[in-house]
Amino acid sequence: MKSKKDQIEAHRIAVKKHAQENVYQFKCSFNKNTDKELIEHLTAQPNKQGYIKKLITNDMKGGKKK
Repeated sequence: MKSKKDQIEAHRIAVKKHAQENVYQFKCSFNKNTDKELIEHLTAQPNKQGYIKKLITNDMKGGKKK
C-alpha cells in the first residue's frame, strides 16, 4: 500500500503528464494604463476561459465582421 506522500506524488506526476499531452496555454498581457476598460470587463466575467472561448467561437462562425 502506498503512503499518502507517494499517492500525492503519483497524482502530481499524472496531472503534469496529462497537461503536457492535452493542454495548450496562451498568455495574454494587458497594460494597466491603456487597457483599463478591457481589464475591468474581463475581470467582471465569472468564467474568463469560457467567455474568451465563446468570443473566439463566435468570431470563427462569422459573428464579428472585420
